[in-house]
Amino acid sequence: FTPSQNMIKNSTEIPSHSRYRLNGPKGILANISILQQGCPIFVSFPHFLYGDEKLQTDVIGLNPNEDIHQMRIDVEPILGQTMEEHARTQVNSRFFTVK
Repeated sequence: FTPSQNMIKNSTEIPSHSRYRLNGPKGILANISILQQGCPIFVSFPHFLYGDEKLQTDVIGLNPNEDIHQMRIDVEPILGQTMEEHARTQVNSRFFTVK
């Protein structure tokens, strides 16, 4: 099982995602700033996989690769038991220039 790319679409693309605070750029899984006393913390797939192209081009050294960065869950088909899980995430912080 791999999650649908709809999972990471922002609230502009899928309005119901606004309840999960997905109102930033495409590719951000969650804005968890509210959990971190307002510190701008965001969770995404590694290397902004499936993210907005601007996120990938603005950071030097990113090489999103579906084979190694995608979330995957192997489920036993009869019992529905999770056999193996590859949950890969990246934690990001937003920085501002102070003048």
